[in-house]
Amino acid sequence: MKDLILYIVQNIVSNPDEVTVEESLEEKFGKTYKVFTIKAAKEDIGSIVGKAGNTIQSIRNLIRIKAIKQKEFVDVRVAD
Repeated sequence: MKDLILYIVQNIVSNPDEVTVEESLEEKFGKTYKVFTIKAAKEDIGSIVGKAGNTIQSIRNLIRIKAIKQKEFVDVRVAD
């Protein structure tokens, strides 16, 4: 999933070499979640989030669909 997020984000930003995705585990509601944090250049954050958050929401939806098929819980975040 990390590779999928990286592929999607690198193709929508101006500086694809500066994009990284970090994976961590977090306990929430008694379940273990994989948390993917996207880090990119400051000027690219707007492209990742999109107007009214539509782009990041679409990325989250795609990743959740894949997670459901793999019976996992995930969260995708954008670092400040």
